[in-house]
This record gives sequence, C-alpha cells and structure tokens, in this order.
Amino acid sequence: MLNITQSCSRMIMAMGIGYLNTETATENANGITLKYSIGTSSANILIFTCDSTNTFLVTSSSMVSSVYTLNIKSKYACHL
Repeated sequence: MLNITQSCSRMIMAMGIGYLNTETATENANGITLKYSIGTSSANILIFTCDSTNTFLVTSSSMVSSVYTLNIKSKYACHL
C-alpha cells in the first residue's frame, strides 16, 4: 500500500512598494511612470500606459539588479 500525502499552506507576506517620500511620478504622452525607492539599490517601477479598453492589465514584468518593473495598461493612465 502506497501512502501519499500532500501539504499545502499559504503564507501571506506584507511587502511594501517603497519607502515613504521616495516616490517620483513622470508623465509622458501615453501615460505615467511611478518609481518607488527601497533603500539605495532597490526600486519598484510601475509604467502605466493608456489603453481605454483595459481597467488594469499587467503586460510584462522584469527584475534587473533589484529593480522591479511592471508594465501596466490601464484606462486610468489616459489623459482626460
């Protein structure tokens, strides 16, 4: 007789996007880029591009040298 067991668990990790007062916002013709620093060598960059057909769609992500980048299409990035 073969006994097989499976154990699943979830661990919720609270992760901040960046330290207070480290954010920068840069507008461009197609949206906005938000950058949040985490110390001196890490950052999170959120690149929002105008797309009137999507509320929020992550199109790509990357991590290079502790800099995390998300590309997001959203109708909220469109100029009014």
